[in-house]
Amino acid sequence: MNRVELKNYPLLDSQGNIRTTIDIPAVHFWHPDFCQGDPIEEDYLALTWKNQQDTGFNLADNILEAGVRPTSINTASNGGLMTAKIVQDGLRQRELKVATMGIVGYRPDNKRLKKHLITHNLPLKVGSTPLAVDDIYDTGRALSMLRRELEKPKRHAERVYTAAMISRKRNAPVDFLSLIIDGEWVIFPGDRRESEDNFRESVWTPIGIPREVQDLRVLLIQTEDMEERRRIALELNIAAGEVRASVTVGVI
Repeated sequence: MNRVELKNYPLLDSQGNIRTTIDIPAVHFWHPDFCQGDPIEEDYLALTWKNQQDTGFNLADNILEAGVRPTSINTASNGGLMTAKIVQDGLRQRELKVATMGIVGYRPDNKRLKKHLITHNLPLKVGSTPLAVDDIYDTGRALSMLRRELEKPKRHAERVYTAAMISRKRNAPVDFLSLIIDGEWVIFPGDRRESEDNFRESVWTPIGIPREVQDLRVLLIQTEDMEERRRIALELNIAAGEVRASVTVGVI
């Protein structure tokens, strides 16, 4: 069964308390017939552009409330760039520059590397209070690499701050955090196609989900209008039922 809904999540203030809440489109997939063993359930949060902007501005507000004035914003080029730009806008510091470090954590086949690779480094001058930003705190490896690089003596930073827009852990070891989630897959609006490829190659195809069902799943995740999402979910349930019927006949 495929379900779509708006899920309510807390936006935190600079002290880690709930400031307000935000509704994010959520998609739940349950497919007992495309795999062996126990039924597999998947939950996805498909952030809209407004979701990402609101969450990024909230992160910037937390930094301002704490009285921190970053001298630079530093992020991983393949993950946190959009978040870093939103935070820069939210801080209203026109002179603030966004710098990137090229961090590669996955192989071309989407398998995680044992050790992250650095393809290009941050500029030498980052100021006295640089800020390291990432879009989501999961393993924390990318943010840790940024922090360690910024703390090197050659950069002359007095204090390095860290921030993540989203975390699956309330006690994540970062200075500033905006949104706490339950553990779902997060799909950012700026990398929908990359996410689609990852799901197809690493999740759906290996467990035997047919291509036509995958196509409808992608459409469901990418559509922002809730009524259209529900229409696609209904179509997806019908398609999944037809596939199960055809598979049953094939087995017989």
